[in-house]
Amino acid sequence: ERNGRPLVSRSLMRAIMLKHPDRSNKEKEEELDDDDNTAATVSATDDVDDTVATLGSVDRNKMCATSLEDEVVEPMCPLRGLDIFLGDCAESDLANHPFLIKNGLRDRPTIVINLLTMWGNIAIYAELPTWIKHWDDIVENEEDDPEDVVALKRFVNADDEYRNLRLKCLPCLVDGPGPIRFLEPPRKPYPIITAKLPGRWTKHPGRHLRNEYLHPCLELELDMMVDARMRSVASLVKRYLVNLVMDAAILIEKPQAQVEEEPRACLGMCRFDRVDIATCPELPPRLEEGETVEGRDLRRASMLVGIPVVT
Repeated sequence: ERNGRPLVSRSLMRAIMLKHPDRSNKEKEEELDDDDNTAATVSATDDVDDTVATLGSVDRNKMCATSLEDEVVEPMCPLRGLDIFLGDCAESDLANHPFLIKNGLRDRPTIVINLLTMWGNIAIYAELPTWIKHWDDIVENEEDDPEDVVALKRFVNADDEYRNLRLKCLPCLVDGPGPIRFLEPPRKPYPIITAKLPGRWTKHPGRHLRNEYLHPCLELELDMMVDARMRSVASLVKRYLVNLVMDAAILIEKPQAQVEEEPRACLGMCRFDRVDIATCPELPPRLEEGETVEGRDLRRASMLVGIPVVT
C-alpha cells in the first residue's frame, strides 16, 4: 500500500469484487490473470487475420495510471482495453461495428469512449457493473447504495445535458517531449465535453444477434475535428504518441459552478504509454452482409451526392 491507499492492481480487484458481486470466483481470477499474450484482448477470435486489429490491441499491462492512484477513489469500471485505429475516415457507432462485436465488445455491459480524429479513432473500453441489464430498470437506492454507485446510476439515468456537465477528466503528464509539456494543463479535473470538443451519447440497449446476446453499451463520441485547436492537438498527439506517457482518470463530479455537493465517482483510469502509431492497425471496414469494400465505398459516395445505388 501507498499512503494508506491500495495500488491500482488491488484497486481494480476490489472494484470488481464490490461492483460485480454475482460473478464467480473463477471468473474473477480468469479476468485478473489474463494470459500474457492476450492481456489487452477482450475476446479475440482465432480466425482474425494477424494484420488487422483485435479488440484492445494496446498492451493493457502498460495501462495502469499509477500517477493518479493516490488522488482518486477506486475506479468503478475495470479497464477492458484501448484501441487506436488508423484510417482516412474515423468510425462512429463503434458499439455496433461487426468486427468489434465479433471480438467481444458486447460480451458484457461496457462503456466506450470514442475519440474521432482526422487520422482515425482512439477507443477506450471499460466494463460497466453487471447490474446494468436494461437502461430502463436502473433504480437508485440512496440508503443502501455506495456513493459511487448512486453517482453512476444518476449519471446513466439522466439526460445528455446532465452527463455533459459532470463528466470530467483528471490528466497527468508523466513523460513527454517539449511540445506536449508546453500544452500540459494544471493537474485538476476538467470538463470533457465542451464547445470545442462536442460529445454525443448513445445508450445502446441489449439485444439478440443470431445466437448471441449483446449486452447494453454506453457510448460517448468525442469529435476532435470540429475545432481548429482540437485538430492541432490531435495532430500533435499522433506525432508524439510514441514518446508520450500520460495518465487519465475519468470522473463523475458536480458542475464547476455548483455549490451543492452530490455523489461522485471515478469511472476508470488508463495510461497512454509510448504507443507506436506505426504499429496501430486499421479498423476493418463496416460492410453490409455480402458487400465488398468497393461496393461500400460506392454506397458512401452515392449518399454524399444524393444518388441512390441500385443493388
